Amino acid sequence: MDFLNSRRPEGEYLLSDKFSDEGRKMKFVKELLLTIEDIDSSLSHVGLLFVPVVRSFHIFLFVIDLRQPAFMILDNIKHDGTSEDRYSSLPSVFFEYFVDYLSYVQHSKAEDFQVQRGTPSLLNHC
Repeated sequence: MDFLNSRRPEGEYLLSDKFSDEGRKMKFVKELLLTIEDIDSSLSHVGLLFVPVVRSFHIFLFVIDLRQPAFMILDNIKHDGTSEDRYSSLPSVFFEYFVDYLSYVQHSKAEDFQVQRGTPSLLNHC
């Protein structure tokens, strides 16, 4: 599994067919741990988590509210379609992996996020 040894993901590994589902989840957890290595990896003292996403020339933000289970996408470009039209399956794959991570670290809100799975709130034109 060479991709586990790289510091940065190769392209959009969350959506890539190049790796197995388990391989993508392992890479996601590794990247998440590298990102939060200076704080408590259980995220027990984190209220809001901001994850910037760059796809081509489009930049948007995943926002996870760990206080009251919520997953939102902040996007400065107005889009009238669904989040699936705009972002493909990236938000749902990210959220699934993130919820699995919360369960793994036994976060107090992990079960609430399991119930909340679904389409993220889309906040356009911020």
